[in-house]
Amino acid sequence: MLFTVTKPLAGADTSSVPETLVPFSPLDPAHAVRERTLALTEMDRPSDGYTMIGQLDNKHWDDPITEDPRAGSMEIWSFANTTGDVHPMHLHLVQFQALNRQPFDTKAYLQNGKLIFTNIPMLPESNERPAWKDTVKTYSGYITRVIARFDLPAGTLAKPGDEFRYVWHCHVFEHEDNEMMRPYKIVG
Repeated sequence: MLFTVTKPLAGADTSSVPETLVPFSPLDPAHAVRERTLALTEMDRPSDGYTMIGQLDNKHWDDPITEDPRAGSMEIWSFANTTGDVHPMHLHLVQFQALNRQPFDTKAYLQNGKLIFTNIPMLPESNERPAWKDTVKTYSGYITRVIARFDLPAGTLAKPGDEFRYVWHCHVFEHEDNEMMRPYKIVG
């Protein structure tokens, strides 16, 4: 998409970028109460390799909810991308911080569920740090780790045991429509 501006300014441009855009305090992974490893998988059609279905943690949309952070808790979500695609993973409600990426043996993981890392962790990309994000690119053959505090919206009245549903999904439209979307719940 290209925007071409043809009308001249009516006056001098006095705009400037502020010294600080948004206050940022890094979340401390030591305060995370849980780390979840969440597989990103695809099943291809044998005849031509076309992806028939993509799944998050090997579950369908209507399978029971398994991601259930407590309100106000901090968790690390590790996206294990076993596919040949880059998946921009998006979490509704929360903003998170990218921690790192690390390559892993996808075949071993798919066969026995064990993570075998094949190199050292890498820092997030420069446009991902230090920053609040709601979507992160998960590269093929990498674990992408993010940390989030699962706060409910301001003013939400929550009693112990109340559940609030949100979704997490791949932001590729065709993928989210093809099972790469799952509900999660925040528990009061």
